[in-house]
Amino acid sequence: MGLDIATPKGRVSLKDEQIVARWFNYKEGHCYLQTPKDSPAKVDAVLARGDAVIGLAETKCRYNITLQDFRHKFHNEWLVTWEKLESGLKMAEQLCVPLYGFLYLVDDDVLLIANLSKVEIRREFTETQKTINGGKIVRENGFIPMKNALVKHDINK
Repeated sequence: MGLDIATPKGRVSLKDEQIVARWFNYKEGHCYLQTPKDSPAKVDAVLARGDAVIGLAETKCRYNITLQDFRHKFHNEWLVTWEKLESGLKMAEQLCVPLYGFLYLVDDDVLLIANLSKVEIRREFTETQKTINGGKIVRENGFIPMKNALVKHDINK
């Protein structure tokens, strides 16, 4: 099975995910430990502080959208496939830690952060882009309310 991360768009997304990782790692004692990118991991990272796991992370990078567009065009809702959310939430529950969502709006250099274990996620079957490389698919998606997300500006500086 070919992974999207091995494509040019996938490599760009991985580079931008590493910007999120560097921002998190900048906090003293914190560590964003990426899961292997050569296999379809259920979460994008394990979050640690000191020698303890403090959470899991679902990280997405979005392009060609500003924070203002996200708030207005998408009504502050972040779409993630339900299968990915469900598996991450189950893993987090088993480890007794939260699943955090990191949504990086690359063009604005803005990071939105939400505790996905504490928000009500709306589920709906919709047609969306199949992968970062395009295509269309109808599947169950989760719509995460980001109205109360923590907003961090200029994380790539």
